[in-house]
Amino acid sequence: MRVRGRPMPPEVVSAHRINDQITAREVLLIDADGQKAGVVPIHLALQRATEAGLDLVEVAPQAQPPVCRITDNSKILYELKRKQKEAKKAQRANEIKEIKMKPRIGPHDYEIKMRHARELLEEGHKIKLTVEIRGNRRVNYEIVNEIYNRMVSEISQVADVDTNTRQVGRSRSVIVSPRPASPSRKSEAAS
Repeated sequence: MRVRGRPMPPEVVSAHRINDQITAREVLLIDADGQKAGVVPIHLALQRATEAGLDLVEVAPQAQPPVCRITDNSKILYELKRKQKEAKKAQRANEIKEIKMKPRIGPHDYEIKMRHARELLEEGHKIKLTVEIRGNRRVNYEIVNEIYNRMVSEISQVADVDTNTRQVGRSRSVIVSPRPASPSRKSEAAS
């Protein structure tokens, strides 16, 4: 039977060994306050952690002896999740958004697409603007060039053109990136 819906996000597994997973006989213990308690046998470190109601987490397994900290493991898992989320967000910001137009686009549709392109540029995204000819249609290339040139001239007022015109098959495209905010723009946005 097939399961429907969105797949579950992968569970965050701690990169650190905790409690009974620690295999060293002696560890350099750091207590819950962040103070070094010295080198102690593992059973004593586990005992101190359970007395405090916390976990014993191995933070530096390569050290001699391994460094373990008495802390709440859920805090470490939370930090890992947060770092993964930030990394994913940063990766998403580097994606290039694409806006496609056809040669027979209406004036209102054209304005909406250009407004969306400006919004994406304000959010800091790079954009690939494409005029594409679909199917086996006969098209007057003067119209394609006119739409393309109009699109590039309008967007170049608010963005920098990264690449020159690329003609790939039956489509023309250009990649633009947002202009860095000038000091006068920053002061306007702040007020």
